[in-house]
Amino acid sequence: MKLDNQVAMIISDPEKNQPIVPEALCTAYKLTPSEAKVAIALTNGLSIDEVAMLHGNQPSTIKSQLKAIKSKLGISRQSELVKMLLTGPFRVNF
Repeated sequence: MKLDNQVAMIISDPEKNQPIVPEALCTAYKLTPSEAKVAIALTNGLSIDEVAMLHGNQPSTIKSQLKAIKSKLGISRQSELVKMLLTGPFRVNF
C-alpha cells in the first residue's frame, strides 16, 4: 500500500497581527466553514450557548462541531483550541 505524504507550511510575520478568518482555518486545518466560524467565536470568548444563538443553531450542534474541530486538530480540550489559534500563525497580538 502506497502512502502519500503531505506537508503544510504556514509562514507568518511575528510582527504583524493576522486576523483569524474562516477561510484561513479551512485551508490550514481542513475545517468546514461552519467549524471555522465556531472555532473563531469560541476563541473570541463566546460560550457554546452564545455561539449557538449567534449562528441560529442548538447548543448540541455547536458541541458536535467543537468535537469535530478537536478531532481534526488532534486536541482534546477547548482551551487547547483557543491556545492554538491565539499563539499559532493566526495569533492576535495584544
